[in-house]
This record gives sequence, structure tokens and C-alpha cells, in this order.
Amino acid sequence: MSKGVRVLYLCDFNLSRFSGKDRATRQKLSALRSKVSEFYLVSDESKSFFSRCFSIFFLDIKAAMVLLRCKPNVFISRGYCGFISILVAKLMSVITIREVHANAIEEAHLLPYHGLKLLLIKWLARWAHMLDLWVDVRIFNHPDLLSYY
Repeated sequence: MSKGVRVLYLCDFNLSRFSGKDRATRQKLSALRSKVSEFYLVSDESKSFFSRCFSIFFLDIKAAMVLLRCKPNVFISRGYCGFISILVAKLMSVITIREVHANAIEEAHLLPYHGLKLLLIKWLARWAHMLDLWVDVRIFNHPDLLSYY
């Protein structure tokens, strides 16, 4: 990307933690920030699983408001949030991009969760997959994911 490009990045997890995903995303965003003229970030700061589930909707609204106010050229989203903001971006002719890091639908049964939590995760996986298919561009972190899509 070049200067003159304005990017909004939306992710539904807390970037202040020190896990591999969070650290790698911070590093990626730092590199991206240095390549564009304006960079906007909407991410989740909540810590617990259930507060994250409720924040997905509010993060999406916040990202839609940033789209309307700042008018970026590119909107990148990741995770479970993005329906409203992708819709707003498409109405504004903003390029929509999703980062796809896993086939969560197939991987859900590998998780150590049971009951309501597992059911919610499976539903969210199908939701995220629908969002992945809806955008203009998808970025895959593995060629097998590209083949799946």
C-alpha cells in the first residue's frame, strides 16, 4: 500500500495481551501503520469470553461510525464482528477485506469446550465464515485455507 491510503482495521480481541496472536497482530498493524497515510483501529479491550460476545455488536457499530466519520479507502476486519461495518463500507464503495486465519467451522469440535459455550462458538464460526465470503478480498495465512474457500 502507499501513502494516501486510509485504513480502518477491526478485530474482536484484546490486543494488549501477550499471547502469540495478539503480539503478531500488533506487529502486523505496526508495519501496516507505517505504510499508509491514516490508520484507524477498533479492537476489543474486554477480557472474558462472554463480555467479548456482547462487545462484538458494539465494536461493529463503532467501526461503522469510524467509516462514516473518517472515510477510509480500505476496511480490514477479522474475527466475528463486521456485519454492519462491512455493509456500511460497501455502501460507501470502500474496499472490504477479511483476514482468514482458520476454518473455525471444522476446528470447533477440537476445542475443549462443551454445552452452551461450544454451541455459541460453532454459531459464531458459521457467522464469521459468512462474513469472510461477503467481502471483496480475503487474506489467508495458509494455502490450505485458500483451497478451502
